[in-house]
Amino acid sequence: VGAWIPLMQVTVIGSDTKVQSATQSAIVQVIEEGLSNAYRHGGASKVRVVIEPEGNCAWIRIEDNGTGVPIHSSPGLGSALLDSLAPGAWSLKRTADGWTVLQVPVPLDA
Repeated sequence: VGAWIPLMQVTVIGSDTKVQSATQSAIVQVIEEGLSNAYRHGGASKVRVVIEPEGNCAWIRIEDNGTGVPIHSSPGLGSALLDSLAPGAWSLKRTADGWTVLQVPVPLDA
């Protein structure tokens, strides 16, 4: 997260749940990808990262005030990464109030 702070306001909200190193690595990958896309593709100036354990997953939610995903965009390397970490379970949506929200469940036993 630290590398993005000079470029945009980043707030991280999460729990202190202890996780295995593989899970921690997957969480870091999701957050890095989300922050990168929010800035590079959406031009976001504000991002909230929320990490919430639920059941056997750590749910990562990245909310940004950028322009969102273009309607006719093709999946790229980021989508492939998210598919490998959470096949068919992640989502990217635009909210009514103009925020883009990426949600990814990362299994706690990853």
